[in-house]
Amino acid sequence: MIKTKALRISLLSLCLGTSLLTGLSQLSTSASADTNERFGFIDWLLGRGGTRSSRKPPGAEDPPAGSRGEICMIAPELGPDEQLVWHERPTFISKGRIGGLAIFEFNGERPLWTSPAGEGLNAVRYEGPVLRPGNRYLLKVYSPDFPDSAVYSIDFSVVTMEEQQAVAADLESLELSAITNHQTVEGLIEERVDYFWQQGYEMDAWREVTTLATVSSNISEALEGAYEELCQND
Repeated sequence: MIKTKALRISLLSLCLGTSLLTGLSQLSTSASADTNERFGFIDWLLGRGGTRSSRKPPGAEDPPAGSRGEICMIAPELGPDEQLVWHERPTFISKGRIGGLAIFEFNGERPLWTSPAGEGLNAVRYEGPVLRPGNRYLLKVYSPDFPDSAVYSIDFSVVTMEEQQAVAADLESLELSAITNHQTVEGLIEERVDYFWQQGYEMDAWREVTTLATVSSNISEALEGAYEELCQND
């Protein structure tokens, strides 16, 4: 009888311990989610609130970059999911030796636009025919060692006209708020970066932050560190 009672007490302690661990785990997960909601892309980039300790921006499941050989893609990222872009002239960001870039309509055979080879950090703005709302496109990335075969083929779509207009209205509201609050141009661009990232338009966020780097030495320096981390091999 004494052994049975002792066994019951032991099992009860084990259950309580398991429940406590589960509760602590849930609290930790909740705190992590709250951190992602509280801090934006710019906070991560500048290390505000300790967010820079992570290689990935808030909300990203994995580091968005990927590399094959000497080429690391940052925007658009590598992955199985189709990516959406708001701006009809996106910026493509890579690090390493590239043999060139080309944009195709998704089932097209001839490129709409090409960009020459580059080495180091390449932030190239699309300068071809305006990309049309609702259309799907393919970015092909070439290596200088294999100029006839794309190292990467990454598809993305421009959002619909309705979505473009909705985002434009949101951005106009941000601008009006910035004027009312006597905000700096740099501060407004930071808000645009965070807005795009939170809405899931990651290519647009990277486009905006490269623009911000031209007027902010802090952002420019932080970006260099971010590119290094995102492109480092595990």
